[in-house]
Amino acid sequence: MSPCPQVSQDLPFLHPSETSVLSRQCKLGSDYIHFTEFIQQHTGHVHIQDQAPSGGPQSSGGPHTSGGLHGVYLRAFCTGLDSMLQPYRQALLELEQEFLADPHLTISHINYKLDQFQLLFPSVMVVVEAIRSQKIHGCQILETVHKHSCGGLPPVRTALEKILCVCHGVLYKQLAAWMLHGLLLDQHEEFFIRQGPSGAGSSTNQDEEDEDLCLGGLSGKQLRELQDLLP
Repeated sequence: MSPCPQVSQDLPFLHPSETSVLSRQCKLGSDYIHFTEFIQQHTGHVHIQDQAPSGGPQSSGGPHTSGGLHGVYLRAFCTGLDSMLQPYRQALLELEQEFLADPHLTISHINYKLDQFQLLFPSVMVVVEAIRSQKIHGCQILETVHKHSCGGLPPVRTALEKILCVCHGVLYKQLAAWMLHGLLLDQHEEFFIRQGPSGAGSSTNQDEEDEDLCLGGLSGKQLRELQDLLP
């Protein structure tokens, strides 16, 4: 991760205390950029105002575009992470409107409006960097997020629990497909249930794909294709 930008100490019109406050806001902005880059890299989209790169959107979580990290659990984590960033975007929008209405607002006002993110962003960044550096895959993402959500900071715990809730949605869909229909929706080998070796595996799989599951005429193959709808 690149170093965080700092406000120059040599600006004569800024008091040292103001320089320190602005540097804290630079750290928030730097963390936000790293979050959005992580989301963009592993999902191909992010809710920002900037236009997409001229090369077009990246593939959704493919191993060749995301440093070896891929899968529906990672995409779900990014979806939850993007949702967590929405209050920060809203706070910036409100600040912009307030400064347009009153250009004499002080730096301390910025610090007051964004102070709630000073503990949140570094804590969530630890989770993101753990997933990136350790190449945490599949259901292990659930364990990692849960472990870091057990801390004593309520804003951090609440944010990570919301991210975990999105990731659990993938797990519940995989469990439902397996327990109700005997299907393994596990294209990226993330589920804790694996297909064992079987001599009749190919014919059995073909029967599953062709079988009508009595779900509005859906076959096993069509239900597997619904995996693309997972977050």
